[in-house]
Amino acid sequence: MAALNDCFLADLDELSDNEDDLLEAEHTEEEEDLDANIEALNYDDDDLDSVSKLQKTQRYTDIMQKVEEATVLEEDDPEYQLIFDSSTTSGKPLPEEVLEKTIDACDRALALDSSMKKCCCCKANGDSRWSISVMPACDVQLLSAKRKNLAGFSTATLQFRVGYLEQTEIFQSTPPSLRMRVCRLLAAKSTPTARVDSVRGDPTGKTGRTFRAEIEKKIEKGQESAPAKQPKPLRVLDSEPKKKRGGRRLRKMKERYAITDMRKPANRMQFGVLEESSLGDVLWEGYGMLGQAGNASYC
Repeated sequence: MAALNDCFLADLDELSDNEDDLLEAEHTEEEEDLDANIEALNYDDDDLDSVSKLQKTQRYTDIMQKVEEATVLEEDDPEYQLIFDSSTTSGKPLPEEVLEKTIDACDRALALDSSMKKCCCCKANGDSRWSISVMPACDVQLLSAKRKNLAGFSTATLQFRVGYLEQTEIFQSTPPSLRMRVCRLLAAKSTPTARVDSVRGDPTGKTGRTFRAEIEKKIEKGQESAPAKQPKPLRVLDSEPKKKRGGRRLRKMKERYAITDMRKPANRMQFGVLEESSLGDVLWEGYGMLGQAGNASYC
């Protein structure tokens, strides 16, 4: 029994010691949390200073104004009014006559909007036609063309790109070998066609059809095979040589290289008569019949 009492007292002492250790640990943790909170407060103070500085800038003011405009719904906004009315109004069916008038008015409004878009499109197309009419054909050929930088690689597999002209039906139906030529023809014919359209010179479109027929005819001509080479007949042997016409330059050249009257007796020799000669500077040179009897005038 005494041993049991001693064990119980020993356990109480151990619990008291552990309680002191726990109190010290809790106190240490509280001090660490306090230090962390102080650091956080200092950090928050820095953030508050940064925010206060940011609020004084013009950029912050602009951003907040845009956010306010985006979040605040205006009462005059049609979309807002439609949402509000559809969510709050108690529906009541319209009479048949009023419903027909409303639908008719909506159809007219849509038709007017479509007509306005067509007018704007025609106006834009008119401006574009005028721009093309004053543009050279070489520039029309390069409209919307994209050139790729191959960094030194081969261009054998690169497809031909000519911009808007590539999208035409006549270009797509042309063989690849003739597409460059067709592109030039299209660019050359687009400029005069745009000039005619810009002044409304041909409402029937006859000019465009004529140009298209010319281009198609040239495409067909380019696809034709080359004519076979015909054998060339030989010249008749007994025929006289063809006389060639000479001009002033040819006559002067003939006179420059023609044999003079002084060279003619020098090239002749009389039988049995010794010709006069001289050694000259390098070679021996004979005078032929030059200076002999009958040719004294050439001495």
